[in-house]
Amino acid sequence: MKITYNNKTVTKKYGIYGNVYFVGFLQFELKKLQGVVLFLLFSLISITGLGQAAASFNYSTQTGNLGTTYSWLDCSSGSSIVSGDDSQASISWPFTFSFYDNTYTTANSLSVATNGFIRLDGTASTSYSTASAYSLSSSSTELGQIIAMDVFDCDVSSSSWVRSLVTGSSPNRIFTIEYNNIEIDYNDGKYADVQVSFYETSNIVVLKLGTDNITKAGVDMGIHSGVSGYSNKWQEVLSGSNNAWIEYTPDGGAPPPSGPAASWNYDIQTGVTGTTYSWIDCSSGTTVVSGDDAQAEISWPFDFHYYDNDYTTANSLSVATNGFIRLDGVASTDYGAASSYNLTSTATNLGQIIAMDVYDGKVGDNGGWIKSLVTGSAPDRIFTIEYNNHEIDYNDSKYADVQVSFYESTN
Repeated sequence: MKITYNNKTVTKKYGIYGNVYFVGFLQFELKKLQGVVLFLLFSLISITGLGQAAASFNYSTQTGNLGTTYSWLDCSSGSSIVSGDDSQASISWPFTFSFYDNTYTTANSLSVATNGFIRLDGTASTSYSTASAYSLSSSSTELGQIIAMDVFDCDVSSSSWVRSLVTGSSPNRIFTIEYNNIEIDYNDGKYADVQVSFYETSNIVVLKLGTDNITKAGVDMGIHSGVSGYSNKWQEVLSGSNNAWIEYTPDGGAPPPSGPAASWNYDIQTGVTGTTYSWIDCSSGTTVVSGDDAQAEISWPFDFHYYDNDYTTANSLSVATNGFIRLDGVASTDYGAASSYNLTSTATNLGQIIAMDVYDGKVGDNGGWIKSLVTGSAPDRIFTIEYNNHEIDYNDSKYADVQVSFYESTN
């Protein structure tokens, strides 16, 4: 079945990865390249590269605004990497760098694609249809091990550039790749500035979104290991925060407890806001996560006991845009699991959670946000996470405000 997208003919792909996907892609490439041998060589190289990705952990994350902790690094004086439509070029690592369970040296290369992503474990696909259909989730391994800058059918034209720059000195150099004024939807005339920085020795990755004027939804930013289950979707360019950054730290802090533990139930009281407890305005707090089917991890600001688990400042909470906060691991970003969730005594599939408003939620439309705020002073601080104007049912344009507060000392 053929469809037309942006005046380009593509082949509709059916099924999951494997033979069905391969045949659909083969039909398109044979038409476009008119060379069977060339296509088969490319495919074999790509598949081999993808098999090299390795991962056994997820990164801990922090987010913030440019100018706080991390700033934009101007790469205009750097080396040009690639330009054009549906193209890629490889550049060498300037120093040894570890990403997930892979270690890359100066003998290895990164493949930088004009369709808004950088592949670390092989040659980046130049298929615009694959990029346009890409949705960053834990199982999205089809592009390999990547930095998702702004994955879509993009174009780097005469008014745009992709350049790299190395700053600092060994052993603390910073290797930055910037997509400047990249056109995100081919021939749409809408642009964005994005960049990623790799930090020598610490192996920290910092992804940044500058300014944009795009109107296309579904343009994802984040990272993927190339292995199912190990990834992070930060935000979408359209609905995400501008002039913002996310830091990916590989050590992950202290390991989470070996599964949730509980031997008792909480006592409860209820009441009306303003009696005993009041709403805590978090609008001045720190942005945690935004977008659709996304999650981000934030560190505990103080030690806290929840059921039979003890969490410290070395541990993280995983905050999901689908309306829940997971304490004992990384929150699922599967909207199907969230939509079907029914909180009962046996509903353990989402882990140890605070169920804020569990459903197929979205953050960013109608001015919505998720922020955290710490108020008071030790040992009586209050740690609050607020979902403000949270769209609970995707694209339903119905919203809710919910928040949870954790009280130091009293737990």
